[in-house]
Amino acid sequence: MVKKLLKEPLLHFLLIGIALFAINYSIHPSIAKEQAAEEVVVDSAIVEKIKLQYKQFTGMDATQAEVDSFINNYINEEIQYREALKAGLDKTDETRTLLIRQMNTASKEMMAVAEPTTQQLESFYANNPTLFSYLDSNNVPYPPNFKDVVPIVRQKFIDAEKERQLKQKQRALQAQYRIINKYRHP
Repeated sequence: MVKKLLKEPLLHFLLIGIALFAINYSIHPSIAKEQAAEEVVVDSAIVEKIKLQYKQFTGMDATQAEVDSFINNYINEEIQYREALKAGLDKTDETRTLLIRQMNTASKEMMAVAEPTTQQLESFYANNPTLFSYLDSNNVPYPPNFKDVVPIVRQKFIDAEKERQLKQKQRALQAQYRIINKYRHP
């Protein structure tokens, strides 16, 4: 039975086809990758994310027509994103700056700052008078009463603390990299 199967021309044709495909793939592996890269997959996780974002934004469930429209928008945006990458737009200075800003913003949003005490706020207020001073009619700066600006002082304190934490995180990240600075001052 096996001898008869080995003599079958259809099996020979199939084996030769597989061998040619394997050789072609080993010579041109990027073709298979390009074909996979051309697929835009919309799965249930993406649809659920779309529905959740809509509900968080509007407070209502999306209709099926709205979901279909959002899926179409997702597909178009994904294609535009991939085309932008192919065109090298991710390498521009503007994109780099935007990514850095987004990373810093995301990092700051994830940072937890303990609720400042009144003493911390008063100290921050006293040590940063230019942040809270107003100009009078003669353009002379004068500090407002602390009790009148507590919410502003609190927010500026938290912002300053997050900025301090961000710089600390950036130093820690920098320590994970081997920095090679080939620039020499003239």
